[in-house]
Amino acid sequence: MIDDVLFIVNLILLTTNLTIAVLLFFMIKNLMKKRINEKIRQYDDFNAIAKKNGIVFFGDSLTEFYYVHEFFHDRHVYNRGIASDTTSGVLNRLRSNVISLAPRKVFLQIGTNDFHKRRAVEYIFSKIKRIIEVLKEHLPETKIYLISLYPVNPKIKVFGKIVTYPRKNKNIDRVNLLLEKYAEESNITYIDINSKLKNDKGLLKPEYTLDGLHLTHDGYQLVTDILKIYIDD
Repeated sequence: MIDDVLFIVNLILLTTNLTIAVLLFFMIKNLMKKRINEKIRQYDDFNAIAKKNGIVFFGDSLTEFYYVHEFFHDRHVYNRGIASDTTSGVLNRLRSNVISLAPRKVFLQIGTNDFHKRRAVEYIFSKIKRIIEVLKEHLPETKIYLISLYPVNPKIKVFGKIVTYPRKNKNIDRVNLLLEKYAEESNITYIDINSKLKNDKGLLKPEYTLDGLHLTHDGYQLVTDILKIYIDD
């Protein structure tokens, strides 16, 4: 009798915890969607009054958290990154958030969140190709710079695996190889930052990240040192 009661109690607790977890998941997902939509709307409004012929950085959180206005404070730069964005999301907002600015240069980095959505390497590559095709179609005079996907480090503290999962450096490297070859064939500039961020084990260096995925100030300083030559050419 006591065992039956304990079983029922444990079952109720388990069900309750699962219900709470599911509710939290959908709440967070809904908040992220609202944030993305709000950010897109903000960029659209900003673009309506922004000066043309500038430099645009375009991508996900790795771009949004990159304070380009501080690192390149004397240049005409715009940051159009949105945290958690994907290749599909970038395609959907490409015209309103980037093309409408008529920039002279675009620095694109996107794709790491596609792994989070279990997208295959070939899918990610095909979407990035499509983004570039649309850019070239609408902005034929614009210089396009394709930045490599950054490595990850799942061994950073206890939450590294949670933050980086299911990204794997071998798949990131496969995407980068495809992008590098495509850039060469398409007469656009591919910028390898990935290899500069890695340690001798092929992981994102601990000094460049706090969570295994996103960069620290030192990480972005390295990125800036690499990009300066392309900003000024």
